Amino acid sequence: RYSLLVEKIPNSLRSNTALFNYFNDIFPGQVHSACIAMNVPDLDNLSARRLRVTRRLEKSLAYYNVTGIRPTHISGRPRFYCLGIESTPVDALCLACCCFYDSCRSGRGRNDDNSFENNFPGFYDELPAKGKLVDSIAYYIKDLAQCNLQMQKLQKEKLRIAQGGGDMRKGSAME
Repeated sequence: RYSLLVEKIPNSLRSNTALFNYFNDIFPGQVHSACIAMNVPDLDNLSARRLRVTRRLEKSLAYYNVTGIRPTHISGRPRFYCLGIESTPVDALCLACCCFYDSCRSGRGRNDDNSFENNFPGFYDELPAKGKLVDSIAYYIKDLAQCNLQMQKLQKEKLRIAQGGGDMRKGSAME
């Protein structure tokens, strides 16, 4: 009863079944199981991005529920963390003034809610370019939907590789 670690496995054997069959052919009846550990940094990165987008959407919804004002932001603007709270540089500096009076002419004052539909009609068909003022809720809903689709596609691809090995000819026959 031993365990064995095998590295640099050929692409054609990179599935649990293919690896088990290979070693079972060499050592008949002596192989208990075979398990491939996959390195999936692209899936990890997309999962982390999806979590960030979800957190931003929840924050935007909470802001809207508390203030009654649809939050906006400039797409593509870098964020910073302060005491574990993610923010944007401009929002952090002008949040107090914009909530009570429109000193920086952001159009986010409390009484300016009627013009919202004119400035941000409906949801976005695709994400706006960087540098555009966007409705945060609509933007993050669309971004989260895109992340979910990308995640589903990537998970299916990784599952196909795990089940069929890295042999692309075998994978294309399965589709």
